[in-house]
Amino acid sequence: KRMNAFEWANASTVQDAVKLLKPANPAADPDEKSRPMGGGQDLLTTMKAYIERPPRVVNLKTIQGLDQIQSDGKGGLRIGATATIADLESNPQVKSMYPGLAQAAASIATPQIRHLGTVGGNLCQRPRCWYFRLETVVCRKKGGDTCYAASGQNKYNAIFPTGPSNIVH
Repeated sequence: KRMNAFEWANASTVQDAVKLLKPANPAADPDEKSRPMGGGQDLLTTMKAYIERPPRVVNLKTIQGLDQIQSDGKGGLRIGATATIADLESNPQVKSMYPGLAQAAASIATPQIRHLGTVGGNLCQRPRCWYFRLETVVCRKKGGDTCYAASGQNKYNAIFPTGPSNIVH
């Protein structure tokens, strides 16, 4: 099989990205709607596994300022969606004001993934369940009737019997 051809679009503003992500056909299959991309690690793997088939991929890394981590002036932080996990891990404000957040960021995956992976992508990541990722398995997350992770191989998954699917992101 081949990965489906798709259009590549560079968004210049958040409003531009929203416009580019709106489907030309609102009734289209949800797996065939346009998708945003920051680092792309999760999106590209789901596309290669034929789980998602977007007609358009919208690059968010071209939006100036969306990678910033800044004080909000009220004791909090504003973390842009395309800030990388490595940015979060090494940011002086995060390290001093929210050391637990910096430590959590440092524990994610490998240094290579932390340098590519974005905060927005990490928060929106699809399940890492191998049943979900197998092209031939139609589990609850892909419209089937069964969550195979609940009673199958789930050693590396967080399983909570809350349904309709038992694996969390």
